Amino acid sequence: MSGKRRGSRQGRGTTAGPGGGIPSGVTDPEQLVEELRSRPHDSAEEALQLVLEITAICAERLRAAESASDVDEALHILERTAQTFPDGPLHHYFAFGSGVALLEAFKIRRDPSYLARALTGLRRAEQDIAAEFGTVLARYALANALLTAFEAGAAEESAVEEAIGLLSSAIRDSDPSYPRRTDLVRLLAVAQSIRYRSQGGERTAAEEFRSALSQLTRQRARERRASPQWRDLANTQGWMLLVSFNVEGRQDDLEKAVQVLREAADSDVADRTHVFLIEDVVPDTRRNLAEALYNRALRDHRSQDLDSAVRLLQTGLIHCRPAQRPDMLQFLADASIVLYDVRGDRSDLDRAVSAGELALGVLPLTSSSHRAMLGWAAGLRSALHVRTGERAHIDRSVGLWREAALAAEAQHTSASEQLQALGDCLVLRLLQYPSAGPREVREHPVGDLPTALAAFDKAARLAPAESEERHEALRHALLALILYGTSSGDATALEQACRLGEDFLHRSTRAAHRRQFGLLCARAHSALDELDGAPGAGKRELLRYLTAADQDEVTRGPEFVPDSAIVGDLALESKDWSGAVAAYLQARLSGERPTDESRPGRAVLWAHVKRRAGTGMAYAYVRQGRLAEAFLALEEVCSSVESLGTTLPWGTEARLVPPAPLQEVQRRLSDQQVVHLFTTVEGGAALITDRDGVRSVLLSDLDAQRVNDLSRRFQKAANEGRASMSWAGVLEETCAELWNRCLGPVAQAVDPERPVVLVPTGHLRLLPLHAAFRQDSGTPAKRRYLLDEWLLSYAPSASCLATPRSARSSRGGMRIFGCAYEAGAAASSWLRHDDLWDGILDRASIPDVLNNESCVVHFAGHGSTNPLSPLDSWISLDDGRLTVRGMLAQGIRSPLIILSSCDSGTYGTTALSDPVPLPYSLVISGAKGCVAALWQPGDLAVRLLTTFFYEEWESRSPAESLRLAQLRLRDMTNEELVTHMPELADTAPQSARSRARWARMQPFAGVGHWGAFLYAGS
Repeated sequence: MSGKRRGSRQGRGTTAGPGGGIPSGVTDPEQLVEELRSRPHDSAEEALQLVLEITAICAERLRAAESASDVDEALHILERTAQTFPDGPLHHYFAFGSGVALLEAFKIRRDPSYLARALTGLRRAEQDIAAEFGTVLARYALANALLTAFEAGAAEESAVEEAIGLLSSAIRDSDPSYPRRTDLVRLLAVAQSIRYRSQGGERTAAEEFRSALSQLTRQRARERRASPQWRDLANTQGWMLLVSFNVEGRQDDLEKAVQVLREAADSDVADRTHVFLIEDVVPDTRRNLAEALYNRALRDHRSQDLDSAVRLLQTGLIHCRPAQRPDMLQFLADASIVLYDVRGDRSDLDRAVSAGELALGVLPLTSSSHRAMLGWAAGLRSALHVRTGERAHIDRSVGLWREAALAAEAQHTSASEQLQALGDCLVLRLLQYPSAGPREVREHPVGDLPTALAAFDKAARLAPAESEERHEALRHALLALILYGTSSGDATALEQACRLGEDFLHRSTRAAHRRQFGLLCARAHSALDELDGAPGAGKRELLRYLTAADQDEVTRGPEFVPDSAIVGDLALESKDWSGAVAAYLQARLSGERPTDESRPGRAVLWAHVKRRAGTGMAYAYVRQGRLAEAFLALEEVCSSVESLGTTLPWGTEARLVPPAPLQEVQRRLSDQQVVHLFTTVEGGAALITDRDGVRSVLLSDLDAQRVNDLSRRFQKAANEGRASMSWAGVLEETCAELWNRCLGPVAQAVDPERPVVLVPTGHLRLLPLHAAFRQDSGTPAKRRYLLDEWLLSYAPSASCLATPRSARSSRGGMRIFGCAYEAGAAASSWLRHDDLWDGILDRASIPDVLNNESCVVHFAGHGSTNPLSPLDSWISLDDGRLTVRGMLAQGIRSPLIILSSCDSGTYGTTALSDPVPLPYSLVISGAKGCVAALWQPGDLAVRLLTTFFYEEWESRSPAESLRLAQLRLRDMTNEELVTHMPELADTAPQSARSRARWARMQPFAGVGHWGAFLYAGS
């Protein structure tokens, strides 16, 4: 095809063959157009070659375009030139070149109008170009455009069949020596691969796919190794093997793909600039190799492959064509999140954020893929929010879902899915960051709740009548009102739920829909009557609203997991213990955890329902006298992997503390007593377990709503800080109420002479149970705290006590990360000051320290609990954050982790239930024990408590040492304080009488000073 050039064309080197490349030395297409006008050419082939070189220059300008106007300017060059040749071969050639450029413009801008014009122009060119070489090239380009359209979702499967027919005829009609025959064979193999994938491995398509793969493999073997053609064939072969693996799951195809693609990626070959490469149909070599390694990493849990995939994607972004950049960035963000899940390195999340924002930036607003990209980016931010607990991510997710809904409306397509996702995000944000204010004067927040309800309402109106999509939107609106109303005590929200539920119930025609709306109405009425002080009235609502089906039928076959939990709640309130057990068991066994991370609210709701069903079932068992089954139900709630939130790091399941049988727990208890504390909608209970058996204490005044209200009030005061006038009063009221409603009855059922391990659930984990007190006129403070009565510790589950405990080693050194005074406090005889490690605990030393059974770690930096994913709770280091996930991935065997950072044992106000504070997460993940603070007691109190703890720990257990340290701090007088810290002597009054009175005062007697710290562990 390549003719020898004469005259001024002869000295300009070009790659052989039409479309072979851009001529060196010529970058102005107008110059080549002028040559076409002024000089005759020996053949149509030479004229076509010149037109294709003009097209190649325009394509390069398109790739470099920074705006829509730059794209249009590059396209107008070919369109204007075609108009100067109104008929004849040159007009057809330029029309063909314009179609190719329009296809390139679509790949870059993703504007569907470019694709439609490209297909129209290429179809006309395929019919009008008569020369053999031109016809083959036109068929190739049209087939490429058809496959691109199908992959972009702009064409049906018939486009693939048409492309296969065009390529088959082109191969059949072309001369065997045709320079682009390899590209024809390769594109035909790609087309057959796409058909095979779209048909799910149908037999005929699979046979043709395997035949094409074999032919491509033979063609690759005939090419010169490391040539551009060989590299392109290797990339296509690897991509086809990936398609086969994704369709059929053939493991040998995956291994072969990794091998072939690695050879292609390692070959030192420059990219071809041919304008007709299969640019978007077959991705870049690095992108394909990254996908192969990613799939192998997921299969074999090989983090090295995952890390390599991320590096390949980062490198590929530098070298890939602009059209492939959005997909590469999306893949990089998704792979970075998986890599974070594996190793817990915060830098992976930072990379995901950057990749997500860049992906939005490089995709034009006019692109047909822009709406899908907005939805993906919103889902990415939701996934990041779950892993970080940072409000900025869910705020960004809400904004992106809004944009996605607007984009859908602008494209005249249904925005129902985007609106439902927007509503879910708003509800999750509302529950995690509730408004403040007293219950009796609180009104709906100006933003989230009404906006969420409006989004659900519009999604329902856009969906077809009586469709599942519409029913789901309405159901989510009711659930949002009920969840918000019950968690915040908002009667207005519950009243609105009752009204809407009744309306939905009467308008629904399907029995299943009526049943679900009836259950939600019953739950709303029950919660509302509970707030009004007439709980019995709400229990009768079940019979009123379950008109669509018999109650037993509802219990046996609910279609949505929360339905079973609602039936269980109502049965519990009606004292139907057997019905409650059946319903809660159904909720525990129904469905798998939602995996769509773009809708995190669903996963949060699912986990909450599972845990609520577990505690409700345990309560029903207690009321039936089936205490062993109640113990097992509670342990499944407390020890389940679900409690830690998102995906575990690979290979760490065995490091977690699994649920242990009752007999195993009793065997290891020695003289300890384990007290499970849990609440339900009907009331609370304590399950007391020791070596002799299990017994229960009913706590009728301690239901879930009361505990949530108490926790919310306590957390709000704690957030306002110790400087607030209300803090001390709220703390005193909380501790008094905990004794009256919970721990007073329990104290009468346990032996105070034996150690007690509290296993609280739900929001009880956030409260200072050890500081609960009763009035006692026989003590100087006129009260007696639980800490005075018991040797007390906490545990996330009784199963933690059943794990083998390592003996304290006299050879082990103390490892401390913290301030100088903490290092000095640890310098005691038993701790062997010579072995004391006093320095900065950085990422390099973490594995050796945390994975050593003789190393105790003291963190003095800031720490925080992630309520959505406790595994992603973190501690601040000088070089970044250290997550529980990262510690678990590296291994935790430390006998004790001390967190003297503020609020390390709790988190801020939230309406989300079932919190797992940071110390509990560490113990579940393998640490033998953890000391942490529920609030910030002040630097001086922390310093003194730390000193007392290390002094007591020389001869006692951590739990006993902390108890004695707290009692010493509480009872310390100013005189004793000056003895410990002489520099405070100047604070004493000058007069002798005032000094004597001052010396007897106890500056740390308030609970806010000594009650902050707790010990959790074995």
